[in-house]
Amino acid sequence: MTFSRTKKVLFGLVAIPLIGMTSHAAGDRMYFTGLVEENSTTMQNQVLLAWGPMERAIPPEITGFRIYRRQAPADFALLAETSRALADIPAMTGFYMEPGEQKRFAEMVEWAYNDSNGEATGVMAIDYLHGKLSLMPGDTMYNPLEQLLLARFNFDVARSIGQGYIDRNLPGPGVFEYMITGLEGTAETLPLGKTSIDIGVETILPAPPNFEQVFVADCSAISRGVDDRRIHHRWDIPDDPAALPLRILTYGYDIYRSDMDLGVLDLRNLVENNALPAELSRVGNEPIVVAGNPPEEGRNSFMAIDEGDPFNHQFLQRGKTYFYYLVGKDLSGKYSETSGPLLAMVPDTMGPPQPWGVRSEEVWDATMTEVKRVQIVWDEINATNYWREFGSDYDLVTPPSYANPTELYFVPKGADQLRRNFREVDLDTVKYVLFRFFTREEAQEWGVDSDGDYWPDNIEDASGTDPCDPASSPGATPPNLVAEIDAFDTSTLRTLDTGVQQRVVVDSIPQSDNHVWWYKLIAFDQFDNQSPPSPSVRAMLPDRIQPDANGGIVINDCDYRVDVRLECELTPGQGPRFQAFDKTNQGEEFGIAEMGTAKIYQICPRDNNGRQRVLFVGERPIRNREATFFPFHFGQLNCVFPCGRTETGDLVVKFYDKEGNLIATSEVFNVPLCSADRVDCFDLIEDCREREPGPGEVIPPGSPPTVCVDLDPGQRARVYHLIGGEMSPFLTISATQETGTVKYCEEIDIAGIVPTNTCLGVRVFNSNNVGSSMKFLNCIGLGPFNQMPPEAPLLHSVDPTGTEGSPTFTVRWAAQGRSGLAAFVLAWKAGSNIRYNTFWIGASNLEYDNGLYEVALPLDPVMDVNVEWCFEVRAIDKVLQSSPWSPQLCNTWELGDPEQLPWPPVPDIGGGEDVIAYFLNHPMNRQPVLVLSGDLQSLFDDTYCVFTDLDDCGNRQEPCLVPV
Repeated sequence: MTFSRTKKVLFGLVAIPLIGMTSHAAGDRMYFTGLVEENSTTMQNQVLLAWGPMERAIPPEITGFRIYRRQAPADFALLAETSRALADIPAMTGFYMEPGEQKRFAEMVEWAYNDSNGEATGVMAIDYLHGKLSLMPGDTMYNPLEQLLLARFNFDVARSIGQGYIDRNLPGPGVFEYMITGLEGTAETLPLGKTSIDIGVETILPAPPNFEQVFVADCSAISRGVDDRRIHHRWDIPDDPAALPLRILTYGYDIYRSDMDLGVLDLRNLVENNALPAELSRVGNEPIVVAGNPPEEGRNSFMAIDEGDPFNHQFLQRGKTYFYYLVGKDLSGKYSETSGPLLAMVPDTMGPPQPWGVRSEEVWDATMTEVKRVQIVWDEINATNYWREFGSDYDLVTPPSYANPTELYFVPKGADQLRRNFREVDLDTVKYVLFRFFTREEAQEWGVDSDGDYWPDNIEDASGTDPCDPASSPGATPPNLVAEIDAFDTSTLRTLDTGVQQRVVVDSIPQSDNHVWWYKLIAFDQFDNQSPPSPSVRAMLPDRIQPDANGGIVINDCDYRVDVRLECELTPGQGPRFQAFDKTNQGEEFGIAEMGTAKIYQICPRDNNGRQRVLFVGERPIRNREATFFPFHFGQLNCVFPCGRTETGDLVVKFYDKEGNLIATSEVFNVPLCSADRVDCFDLIEDCREREPGPGEVIPPGSPPTVCVDLDPGQRARVYHLIGGEMSPFLTISATQETGTVKYCEEIDIAGIVPTNTCLGVRVFNSNNVGSSMKFLNCIGLGPFNQMPPEAPLLHSVDPTGTEGSPTFTVRWAAQGRSGLAAFVLAWKAGSNIRYNTFWIGASNLEYDNGLYEVALPLDPVMDVNVEWCFEVRAIDKVLQSSPWSPQLCNTWELGDPEQLPWPPVPDIGGGEDVIAYFLNHPMNRQPVLVLSGDLQSLFDDTYCVFTDLDDCGNRQEPCLVPV
């Protein structure tokens, strides 16, 4: 017996209160008891007296003990005197050689042999035992618990350490009283303990009560395997004071197992007479030592485990029943009365493997033959199917003796067929459970069901029900449950030509609505163990009715007119005289006249020959949908009309686009040319009508066609164009509304991408990808596309901005014509360090304001400052043509304040390019001013320049600058 390594000690050793009287400090830490046994050699009764510490240790000043005996009312007579010192080897040998000690000697020899790994045999076992008992505190191998248990395991060990005595010379039968005192050198203590024994009756301990099988695992999937192939036992240890002597006399317990019911057995007599039935085997090699009752439930609610012989890979058979017998073992080494037989089944907590080959099929309903149904198919869980699916990397082995018929055993391919290499799968399956989910997310969130009520634990936790109690659940059955399929129902089984057996089940709920459903399958064995859920399986009954492609090309035919609003505003003082507004393209940022002009002409009276002259009066550029005329714009006319030199006259207003093409002309109206208290307004109005172009109709340049198509929720349209003799898709339009049929339109700017003449088509697709036939639209012609690359942009300024901790450059430039542009590429260089950035028109990092594009470039606050950076920019159009690079503009982000303010950035003006001229509108000193920077362009619309004296304009110089 190996206490230090192999003995089963559960819950520790607890202190037992003193039995009998105490009259010394040691008495509260000692027990003193005895029992009667029959000597196997002399066949006479003898009394075994045992004592020992109950708490901590016996005080060291006690060097020995004296044993007294009497039969009341006689006085106590000295029976023996023992020493606390360890007996020497000859004395120990003498103990074991006494008559009737053969069994205890054999037990000690077996213990020494096992504990020494076979080195201590025969009488050498006594030397080995003596060495163990000689170890003292400080020795590396010292184990006081082992010494204590050895003294209780083998009574001759207790005698060897002065804690046991055998009274063989018994007087006649009767009840005798024994007493123990301590020796402190030559002084004797008061009595330390007393016990009464009927020496004529052999002591037989009662059978351990309430012997039962317990299950220690909870319902969670993680801990459920704790019970698998293990039978956990427990029984009661009486804890009332009257039963304490029995606890002291009981050293441990032995459990025996049988495959059959042997009825009521007396194991004490069977063992003493070497008559144990062959069908009965002892569980474990050592007695089970316990010191108290375990918890009522939980992982530690057991006292003993039977799991076969795991060291030699010999396990119990799952689901098999065994019969168990339990006996206590007293200090003499003999058994108590027997508890049992206990019928116990080996727990099977190993579920079937995860179902495989799960997929969906589309079938016709058996009764409503015009209706489609979802059929779920999977491979039947059996040995043939499993090995066909997973056996390529393994070799089958002969099942061990403990295997069930439904278990399959194998080893990795090429591995030795030794039990330590065995792998196993339990194919026991009695039913399948199928679940359906409306969304994939719902299927993914369907968790583990620990109590087998089909409700996953996460849903039970959320609803406040007990996930470990099948009787506690959110409802009778989950709405996701489709079917329970009996594994013995052959009507759901089919066999393919390949020999594969499959299960099939039809779900009668889903209809042909194009909705994607998700399914999960779980297998159950006869003990309600579950397999892992199958992966979510997608299933859909598509509606294969083709949608209609109701679409076409739409172009806008627009008529333009100019509405005159006389005296639209009264403005006392020197305000605007005329204002022209571009109110076209209301859904866009700019109207069609942006970057164009508004011009005013006088209609002269007819001369004597009937001729009528039209004289130019003035023009203003249209920016941000407006053009403003101030009275000073007509200063060269001295505020009189050129025709007739009158202050009023007949006028018309004409709007021109940026190419100089006339858009619309107003009706004739008569107003004064210069008026300080009125503003006359002119609105460019469009009247557009959608229509489908005729076959071959040419679409004007700058007016891209629009494709419109009717779509239901979930549908999408794909637009095609004819190229290389085939229809090629280039645009997808998706429905965004959730209800009703909606017309969706998309402008297709394909000029320069497709040939001059192109043919379009459209198809509509349902959400399940069933598409309509191609609807061919009228072929159209595209107006001539300007194949010339865009002109180089004009860099306007490079300004250091930000802070020293977060420096930036703000770069601005103007594009020479915005039509057809898609992006800009900005290059910035500092020596050999060259960087490129691409900015797409319409992106959030590219701003456009007042004709200038603007970007902010972050700089490294250490590496990029105090370095001159030079910038240039090029434009990219929608057909990826690039402009030349703009002239460079350089600047430096300098740390600290410069010694003097730098000159404002002035772009280089190339030959033939425009120069902006301004007029200083000061009443006392009007003069032209030449400005090479566009920074003052924002002053076009300034209306504040009202002068009272010279200082007003002198203090506010810039607002007095107006374009010539």
